[in-house]
Amino acid sequence: MRFLLIVLLASCASRPSFQKFNGTHGYTITPSQSPGHFTVEVKLPANTKRSYLREYAWLATGVECQARNFLYFEISSATENSFHGLCHQDASVRSLLINFEKEGLLRTPPAFIVEEVTSKASTKIKSADELLEVDGKKIKSVLQLKLLAQSAPAKKTHVAIKLRRNKKMLTVQEPIGKIPRQFSSVQEIEAFVPKEP
Repeated sequence: MRFLLIVLLASCASRPSFQKFNGTHGYTITPSQSPGHFTVEVKLPANTKRSYLREYAWLATGVECQARNFLYFEISSATENSFHGLCHQDASVRSLLINFEKEGLLRTPPAFIVEEVTSKASTKIKSADELLEVDGKKIKSVLQLKLLAQSAPAKKTHVAIKLRRNKKMLTVQEPIGKIPRQFSSVQEIEAFVPKEP
């Protein structure tokens, strides 16, 4: 009886094999319009630890970015079982240099309330501003802002941001900066991916 219990516990905590979806478990990729962005959906057996979902998505993103000839990658959660995969050629990326209040992002629909601006020298945005639109498009997600800044042409240095400050509507020109990031390297995944025979 004791042996059976140990085997049962070990099987509950085991990691499923890493693979594209085979009908029972694995990952699927849904591409987006940007070559360096896609959605990773992970389907694992019901007895799999929840923490393995993110690890599996991290590995799947690394494999997919490597296959697309990118050098760096990152993931962010989209839903319980799906993640946004972002691939990068460089360890620094173009960004709006804004951090948002977590509480606002958790609302339905989310509110993009500025917590901090990391480059205060040239910005007109202040803490507690609520960002509403960027370049005339309603802001729907932080991912949307990331992709907009990262995919902007090199000559584009600013974006128009419509915001609410103290119940007043304003439009400001916000600079696009370049910041070093802590991305995962595609070389990091090689130790985890099973080798083809």
